[in-house]
Amino acid sequence: MTIRKLAAVIALLAAAPAWSANDFYVGLRAGSDLDGRLDDQGGNIDSDNPWGGYAGWRINDTLALELGLSDLGNSTRSGIADGGLDLDGALYQFGLVARVPLADSFDVLGAIGAFRRDEDGTAGTIAGPRRIDLSETGGYVELGGAYRFNEQWSLRASYTWFDFDGGSDGNFWGGVQLDF
Repeated sequence: MTIRKLAAVIALLAAAPAWSANDFYVGLRAGSDLDGRLDDQGGNIDSDNPWGGYAGWRINDTLALELGLSDLGNSTRSGIADGGLDLDGALYQFGLVARVPLADSFDVLGAIGAFRRDEDGTAGTIAGPRRIDLSETGGYVELGGAYRFNEQWSLRASYTWFDFDGGSDGNFWGGVQLDF
């Protein structure tokens, strides 16, 4: 091992306590369906519940920047004269999260940000299948809370409202978060 490599390893080990200041976090979540995004598609659409993950960086004790990715699952409509609808997609979020302690183990949180919905599929028509793309960009607002089991693990739940083009909709999210 060269002197430079040894110095780099020693510097990384010396900086390790600074990394453990709980500046970063990751989480997994699942939510209620977001059928409102498909209001302009008509008919009764059966949608999977979204699930996904998020990661954040704490700017300070209150504010964090957060990036989320959710799988919207499959949305279908069948049994109608026009042949139905089959969609699959994802939802990407980037926002500013404020988290304020309310009690010893409970925090209230709020967020505001932007989302990108990438959803496409096939619509069955009388003339045959037609590719459709329902991708869009918009804003969201979130309000919720987190129960901290300890310094690293917490249970997080919230309601998020999305400004979808087809129809605004909100959903409830719940999941687990790991701070490191």
